[in-house]
Amino acid sequence: MLILPLIPLIADALDGAFRHVVATRAGIYPYLLPDRASPYVSSLLVAALGAALLFQTGKLTLRLTNHTGAWRWVRSRNSLLLLVPLFVISLPVVNSPLETNVFTVTSLFSFVGWFLPYAIVIGALVYIRDSNPEDVFQLTAGEIATGALIFAWYVSGHGASILFVPVPFLIAWYIFRYWLIVPGQPAAAPVSGSVLSRFINERRARSRVEDLQKGLDKKFGQGDLEFSVYKTRLDEAEKDAKYAAAALLNEAGTLTPSVFARGAEPGPWSNAKVAVRYGSIIAMPFMVLTLVRVVQNTTDSRFPIVDLIYALVFSVASWLLIAGLFGYFYHLIRGCDGFQKALTFSFAVVLPSIPLRLIAGELPVDSVQLLDIVEVFAFVLVLALAGFDLRMLQKYRHGWRELFTVYGLASAAYGSTIALAVASSLGGKELLPAIWKFLQGLAAPGSS
Repeated sequence: MLILPLIPLIADALDGAFRHVVATRAGIYPYLLPDRASPYVSSLLVAALGAALLFQTGKLTLRLTNHTGAWRWVRSRNSLLLLVPLFVISLPVVNSPLETNVFTVTSLFSFVGWFLPYAIVIGALVYIRDSNPEDVFQLTAGEIATGALIFAWYVSGHGASILFVPVPFLIAWYIFRYWLIVPGQPAAAPVSGSVLSRFINERRARSRVEDLQKGLDKKFGQGDLEFSVYKTRLDEAEKDAKYAAAALLNEAGTLTPSVFARGAEPGPWSNAKVAVRYGSIIAMPFMVLTLVRVVQNTTDSRFPIVDLIYALVFSVASWLLIAGLFGYFYHLIRGCDGFQKALTFSFAVVLPSIPLRLIAGELPVDSVQLLDIVEVFAFVLVLALAGFDLRMLQKYRHGWRELFTVYGLASAAYGSTIALAVASSLGGKELLPAIWKFLQGLAAPGSS
């Protein structure tokens, strides 16, 4: 106990001695590369350092996945064999060996720093899965809190910069926790085939009355129809609509059953897997766009292979993560059907970045951000309608026609919204011209 006050002094003395040896005698600190080393040796040192860091990042990711088979396979292999490909991709690509300097090392650290948050997110997703092993819709407070953190990290830029500019992160966390998710609402009861059929019939009858009344009003206004005929035909349609409403009320106990409130799967994790599967197809154009841009810009990177791998991870994980979150918390998201839930979820994704732009004196939404908003809205909307509402209908042998019937006259507007949103995002981002130019470059005679 008597030497405890001396421990900080001893630690400072040892730290100073170590810094003196490394910086003065070895000439390494603070540039990390010895001044007297050959440029080729410096490149090899950078590659070795990168291989070690990526290897440890991969091991951390495997440990967080809790996949015993993959971890056992890695432990059974020679570490040197696994380090060889990491060493190759970590070799700096420079115009001259003399360009290998401190900036090369800091670039490598930046790349490794980009990968680390994804490992932590994988661990968070595994925690959510392990917290609900029976895949029930009653989620715990820990699952919702973890989902809020993942959502806030995604919205605020998918990186460690949230530590320096936490405003979007905090706003996104608050929106998810206290507005987007409604944890206190009772879980929607499973929908039976008879309730769904009655619901479709009631919507179809109501839509038929509205369409018939429009047509009869037009003919009656032009003098082509007598009032007695007008009233008889309209009364017949309204009678059918009342009969369909009564049948729905008798079957479901309400005229507005929540048939699309929880998805077609038996649990939230099953919903998330379906959302990821559908999302991987829906988001393919946006993933291809990111890949094409990265391939065209890798000439300026000191680590083009690592840059390409990160771009693939970023583009794929970004869209699949938003799909997985939307699917897992679908039954708790504010709204009673896919369209309403997609609208509120997209709004929650977009809103957190606006206050920061206002603080910086910029416009709340510029052209680039507007296109990003359109992309997110189009992606989530198509995912909600195809992966949840339509899938629920298909579960009981219905299809697109019944989906349009359920949404009534607004279905055409919804379809137009989807088409315009997707077309605007693809056209605004110049996806097709970029892909075509890229393919022409590959097919050029000099490309081989």
